[in-house]
Amino acid sequence: MTKTDEWALVVVNSESFGNAVHEYVHHLQRAIPGLNDLFRRLHRARTAGDPLLPIPNSPGAVGRKDWYIDAYFGREYDGDPREVMTMTFQLLFGDSWGRNKLHDMLREDPELVDLAVGVLMRYDP
Repeated sequence: MTKTDEWALVVVNSESFGNAVHEYVHHLQRAIPGLNDLFRRLHRARTAGDPLLPIPNSPGAVGRKDWYIDAYFGREYDGDPREVMTMTFQLLFGDSWGRNKLHDMLREDPELVDLAVGVLMRYDP
């Protein structure tokens, strides 16, 4: 099975549109590496010097807190913050969890919303 087949399997088996968006954005991170660099830079600038902390309700996961509306945004994998972009787009395009949290993100984290909308409107790989 190729990586593309593995990604398709995850999306096809997803229980919600938001999860499918989330997993598709992980695919975009691999397919267009420069795109995720924008979100990495934002995360690293905002969390410089912050300790890695356990993420509630995510056994074994760690991240840097920042002021994200959900701690999972700050999750890191061996120092790589791969969830900032995925969680942001899951909220912008996603499911019922996203509808409940989108208002919070718009109000509490306009910098992240501005980056995501800017990427949608202007990113040119």
